[in-house]
Amino acid sequence: YKLPMGSSVLQIPRRAGGTVVYYPDEGGQIPASAMKFDQVRLEAKKYAQMALWSNELNDDSVIALADLLAGEMAYQFAKAEDFNGFVGDGTSAYAGVLGILPRLLSGYLGITPTASVVQAASGHVTPGLPTLADWNKVVGTLPLYAEGRAKWFMHKSVFWGGIAPLVEAAGGNIAMYLISGAPLKWLGYDVVFAQAMPTIANCTTGTIAAVLGDMNSTGFMGTRKGIRTVSSK
Repeated sequence: YKLPMGSSVLQIPRRAGGTVVYYPDEGGQIPASAMKFDQVRLEAKKYAQMALWSNELNDDSVIALADLLAGEMAYQFAKAEDFNGFVGDGTSAYAGVLGILPRLLSGYLGITPTASVVQAASGHVTPGLPTLADWNKVVGTLPLYAEGRAKWFMHKSVFWGGIAPLVEAAGGNIAMYLISGAPLKWLGYDVVFAQAMPTIANCTTGTIAAVLGDMNSTGFMGTRKGIRTVSSK
């Protein structure tokens, strides 16, 4: 969920608990309850790139070079955001971001692997990725409040190497998705390819192969300023 930041730090209230329903007798006292909130802290981090080129290139091909670099840098910024958000370990190599996968595996903020991470049955890892029963178990743990906007997030190789064969084996035709232009789906939910997620070759014991959920409910991203370019000769 993207939020504009008016300063380098933004504190966001987050629901941590709700009111309680009681069943008092007639004339009985209603116990008090209240909503509970904690804080999400967003701290702006500068993302920067610097590219060098010769004076000759600058004189002969400055327009083409600028167009090439703009596309390359935009791609690298987007890639950095994805990797930080999914696999960031909280170190400076990931701008201090602790990503979704490490949070789930480490039990951050009370989330424990047994509650939120579904483990495939024994032996159901690469090269034999989870079975249909394993994937069904993941869907069964999705909270009802996340149903409306929930999506799968996984590496492209996990879908085509692990899920597409299950669709075909069940009598589906995965090619029809591509022919019709419809979004790829798995067990009723749209699939989003996130190349920062582990590849099928890296999905071993202890690795999260896919995430199912509503990203608008699980993460915040602040935007402080737009992209600025500066050139120097």
